Amino acid sequence: MSFDPENIIFTTAGRNYLLERQAAGQKALLGSFRIGHSNLFVPNESNTGIFGMQTYIGLNDEIFWIKYSESEVVFRCCIEHNKGDFDIGNIGIFSDSGVLLFIAKFPYIHRKMRTKETSEAAGGRWTFQVRLMMDNMFELWDFSNITPKYAEMQELMLTDAPNYPFDSFYTELQLNNSFLPTNRSGYLCISGNTSRHWFTSPFQMSEANVIVYERYHLDGGEENDKHTGIW
Repeated sequence: MSFDPENIIFTTAGRNYLLERQAAGQKALLGSFRIGHSNLFVPNESNTGIFGMQTYIGLNDEIFWIKYSESEVVFRCCIEHNKGDFDIGNIGIFSDSGVLLFIAKFPYIHRKMRTKETSEAAGGRWTFQVRLMMDNMFELWDFSNITPKYAEMQELMLTDAPNYPFDSFYTELQLNNSFLPTNRSGYLCISGNTSRHWFTSPFQMSEANVIVYERYHLDGGEENDKHTGIW
C-alpha cells in the first residue's frame, strides 16, 4: 500500500479492520464512500474520517469493480450526473462497518454540478478510481456486495449484414463503456471465435495476441497506441 500523501492512504484503522476480519475468518467489504469539501490537510495513516463538511455519501450500489488479475482489483466510486451541486476536496472509502479504509485529497476543489433536465445546463458524472494490488487479494477481500462492471460495446449480429461491413478493413465497433477510461472509441480486435464464429478481415490480430487476463486491446489508430479494457 502507498503511504504517499499525494496518493491514496491506507489507514491504520483500515489495516486493523482487515486484520480483525482475517483473524475471525471473515473477509473485508467495501461499504460506502464519503466526500468532504476541504483539501487543506495532509492525509496520514492515523485519519479516521474525512475532512471539512461532508457534502456527499455514496453507498455500496455506487461502487463498481472489476477483477483485473488474481492480485489486482480496480474499483470506482461514482457520483451520477443528477447529483449536486457541492464541492469535492477529499474522499474517504469506508468498510461495511463504517471504518475508514482509504483517504485521499485532491489538488484542487472540484465543483460537482448537477445536470439539469435542459440540455444547455452544465454538469456531469464524477468518478474516483482506485487500483488495489495485493498478493493474497481474494483471501482477504470480498467484492460481492458491489457491482461488477465490464466494458460494453455495440452488439452486432451476422444477420444484420449488410447493414454493417463485417468483412472490412475499416470496420469500427463503438465502445459504449469501458471501466478503464480511454479518450477514444478505438477499433476492437475481435478474436476468430467470438459468439460461436466471427468472420473477419485476415489482417486483424490473432486471438493469441489479443487475450491477456481476459482483456482485449483497443487500438487508437496511432502506432503502438493501445488501450486495454476488461471484456
